[in-house]
Amino acid sequence: MLSRYTCQINRLSVLLPLFVLLLLSAAPLSQAALPKCHQNNPIGDKRICRHPELNNLNQQLQQTYLNARLMSNAPQAVLIASQTGWEQFVQQCRTTRCIKRHFEQRINDLVMMTQLNQSLTQHFIAIHRHQMAKPFTTLQLQQLDKRKIKIEGLRYNDPNLTSTTYAKSGVKKRSIDYLRAYTTMDQMTQVIDLESKCRFKLNRTRYGLTFSSQDPQCQMFVGHYRLYD
Repeated sequence: MLSRYTCQINRLSVLLPLFVLLLLSAAPLSQAALPKCHQNNPIGDKRICRHPELNNLNQQLQQTYLNARLMSNAPQAVLIASQTGWEQFVQQCRTTRCIKRHFEQRINDLVMMTQLNQSLTQHFIAIHRHQMAKPFTTLQLQQLDKRKIKIEGLRYNDPNLTSTTYAKSGVKKRSIDYLRAYTTMDQMTQVIDLESKCRFKLNRTRYGLTFSSQDPQCQMFVGHYRLYD
């Protein structure tokens, strides 16, 4: 009797590993089984994993983004939305140089976001048909003192551009557009970008604000913005 049970146990010890192996081979590859580089890779391809410098930048980016989530007093919704907008932007890169440039820029932006006290800053994200507008565009209104307000804008365009001037209009098309302006509480409706000299009209709404301009060459920040604070 004992020998028969021993034989059955031996048979099970052989069949069990085979059964487990069949289950593993039949199961779909889970996210946890993917290489670590691919799990945290905003590009979604193998260029970063195969390139030591890009792989290192990717790890720095993930750590810096985590630090921003933990330490910045900016709204979590803004941090998540800005990271999503940047990832969609950098996915358009066609070269390693493009990826490297915008990884470095994003790391610097996240470090700055972590260090700045944003308790007196309102964050707005451009909205189109109840969704984040494309290209991803943001505005920040920072209260500097009782009267003075600083307005900053960011708009992602084409990451493969550096600075190209159109011959007819003379407008420079950049990979990222920036806006910087200062105004006062009694003149908030009139905004002049310090670099482009574009004039914008700012109107508050119930859930955010609208930005408009009569100049056809100053349409980069025109739109409806939702408050994310």
